[in-house]
Amino acid sequence: MILAIIQARMTSQRLPGKVLKEIAGKPMLQHVVDAAMAAETIDGVVVATSTMGSDLPILEYCYHNDIETYTGPLDDVLERFYRTAKFYGASYIVRLTGDCPLVTGDVIDRVVKLHLAADFDYTKNAVDGYDVEVFSYDNLTKAAKLATKPEDREHVCLFFQNGTFDWVDCFIPDDIVGKYSVDTEEDFEKIRGVMEGCSQNQRGCLNAH
Repeated sequence: MILAIIQARMTSQRLPGKVLKEIAGKPMLQHVVDAAMAAETIDGVVVATSTMGSDLPILEYCYHNDIETYTGPLDDVLERFYRTAKFYGASYIVRLTGDCPLVTGDVIDRVVKLHLAADFDYTKNAVDGYDVEVFSYDNLTKAAKLATKPEDREHVCLFFQNGTFDWVDCFIPDDIVGKYSVDTEEDFEKIRGVMEGCSQNQRGCLNAH
């Protein structure tokens, strides 16, 4: 089973509540969920948030929109992912984040297929805003057991890049240049302008922003 786990929380320091901020009529989180559900390689989709009361709006939104959720530690996101993957019986995990609303099912599929064909331990799409990371449950288990630094527990995939694992950066799509993830209000306004002003497949329009 290939499981897409979408990381989401409400307590972003620079833009609190960003995953539920609306772009083109729906929350950013919903855009990511839709992309994961559209991907042909994905067998299941779940939003992994925290057990903190601050993340109740995410749970409520997902409940009312028939989106699977799983909760775990706020800061130990690596453990949250491990528990989620174990609960759902995943063989492979595709990590997505709720602040990358431009990601598409096609991008997800291309990264997953590359990962499976090349048999890497970990594959990362390095195009900012089209974040897709793929790894096996066995390697996630290994990382969850071995990682001890706080930054490795908080950032999930950082430990995969420490030299223990065979990993690769890919660049899909390769014609997008710039920052398209949402960390600040300025980022949000830029991405909202992109998504509401032109379709996602108009690469020239994206590069112009």
